[in-house]
Amino acid sequence: MTQNKWVVWRFANQRWTPLGFVYAETEAEAWDKAHKIYGANITQLVPYSRWLDEDYYDRTRVIDFESYASSRGGGRFSSDVAAQRLPNTSEGQRRRIAEQQLRVSQANASRRESLRKEYDLMVSRGEIRPPTRIEELQRTARGNPDNASVQAARRLLRKRNIRW
Repeated sequence: MTQNKWVVWRFANQRWTPLGFVYAETEAEAWDKAHKIYGANITQLVPYSRWLDEDYYDRTRVIDFESYASSRGGGRFSSDVAAQRLPNTSEGQRRRIAEQQLRVSQANASRRESLRKEYDLMVSRGEIRPPTRIEELQRTARGNPDNASVQAARRLLRKRNIRW
């Protein structure tokens, strides 16, 4: 009976955070122990050997939720037509346009909700992973240098001696 070391992870505020380690023989036993120690904050358990494997992070596809949702037809979009600014429309036409916009936005919201559940499931299985804070900063730093967010990302990366 050898006990394996498991790394306990939590995903909150768009970030992965390691909570600690648990020793158990099976994954189910590790989940039980982790829930007793860390409560309901647990999102994923990873074997310690896989956690140490640096190539694991290179093999896993990195994608944030917005990119994932956009690639599957659930991205944020603005199809709003300012119905109140249409000068030559009647009140009935404006009402119909507003109702149509409401239906489209509700359908998009429900689509995004189902995509969020699908994304979280894929993350918990380890098929994909959200980008780390550094990866997000590197992506932002590659933007137009006139943008304040790009300049701030570059400053933060330069402070940490990380190339973008």
